[in-house]
Amino acid sequence: MIEAEPNLSALLHNNHRARLEREILPSYLRTCRWFGAKARSIREMRIIEQIPVAEDAGQLWLLQVAYTDGAPDIYSMPVQLETGPAAEALARTTPQAVIARVGDKGVLYDALWDPEFREKIFQLMASGAILKGRSGQLVGLGAACWRRSLTTKRRPPRCSTPNRATRRCFSTTGFSSSSTASWRTG
Repeated sequence: MIEAEPNLSALLHNNHRARLEREILPSYLRTCRWFGAKARSIREMRIIEQIPVAEDAGQLWLLQVAYTDGAPDIYSMPVQLETGPAAEALARTTPQAVIARVGDKGVLYDALWDPEFREKIFQLMASGAILKGRSGQLVGLGAACWRRSLTTKRRPPRCSTPNRATRRCFSTTGFSSSSTASWRTG
């Protein structure tokens, strides 16, 4: 549990950020099927960027993971906070999405489990929108099917849960030639 005010900004200040980077996020990543370095020893993890996806949605955190051997990796981690009865329902029905409890009534969780967050990310990809971060920008470079959905006014296919293909597509954001969004610094 993180004893902090239940908002993303509060989690990135004081000793909360250090605890997230040192304990909570490394432990959570090791439980995720998509995390590719389970056999490697993590030397250090840092949140190197926080990009707000929308005012009423979560953020995309870029995590730099350094290992005791080899080159570091960068992972995209969509995060969101929920409070009150909705947080309790989320923790009860989707415990695998919970990253940490925040205060008495908050939950920090993997935002891909939120259909509205996924919709915002897909709209970003389809529209070519640009989201500004502190040291760069996230640029949507959606596949043709997503762009077509905007021009034909038909909704793109929705998935009810963040399946493996959705996570793979999203988790490579900005870091491979097959990605559907790119990260630019500067």
